[in-house]
Amino acid sequence: PKGSAAMSLEEVEREHILKVLQYAGWHYGKTCKLLGISRPTLRQKMKKYGISPPGRRL
Repeated sequence: PKGSAAMSLEEVEREHILKVLQYAGWHYGKTCKLLGISRPTLRQKMKKYGISPPGRRL
């Protein structure tokens, strides 16, 4: 089904962002450089996927 492919893509994107954040030590500037996106885009995607730094909630 169409919906499952889109959901899988979102899951892959979420996991990739999370792994890059962890690799960069949760440093947003480094993460943005590695991902090739702006800080506002990173924040938007973190909020969308419910990603927050360890010990913090969005």
